Amino acid sequence: LEYWYHSRDEFDAKRAQLTGYIAVIIGNKTNLDKPETPDFTPSSQPPSEVPVGIEARTRELRRETVGRSFYSKADGMALNFERPASTGVVLSNIMPDIKLRTLANYQLEAVFSKKGMDAVRFEIRHKGGNWMPLGDKASSPATLTITPTTAGEAEQIELRAVFLRKYEPVGVYSPIYSIVIAP
Repeated sequence: LEYWYHSRDEFDAKRAQLTGYIAVIIGNKTNLDKPETPDFTPSSQPPSEVPVGIEARTRELRRETVGRSFYSKADGMALNFERPASTGVVLSNIMPDIKLRTLANYQLEAVFSKKGMDAVRFEIRHKGGNWMPLGDKASSPATLTITPTTAGEAEQIELRAVFLRKYEPVGVYSPIYSIVIAP
């Protein structure tokens, strides 16, 4: 279990690094330094065999151990029952991954994961305009309502998003999504 949980966290960190790398290459993030090529080589070899049902047994052992009056977080760290505070994700590279679906009445549905952040801030711009805040969303899926420049007509807009932690932007903006909104 320890290997697979660590591998999942390691993959998430590398995925954020690759997303930042792609954003620099396509020109969305010109203010960043030249990116390093992402390395997706696993840091260790997987265990040879994983016993079936090990998760249930491990959870049972953890519950029993954590429930003791003398249990401390340091004990849990030594037994790998507790996760370190940092998962290894580089916050300067973290970027929201948004899935969008158009709805009626100039609305969009946004599906996203907060990845431990407080919320996601959405911004839009109309043709040739400046970026404007659309709203901060703390739960997914979220419905985004856009005010068109001309009521009753379809319009193409651009949307981007960034993570928020304590109401401050964290990481880099998502790729820019070009979307047609309609009544």
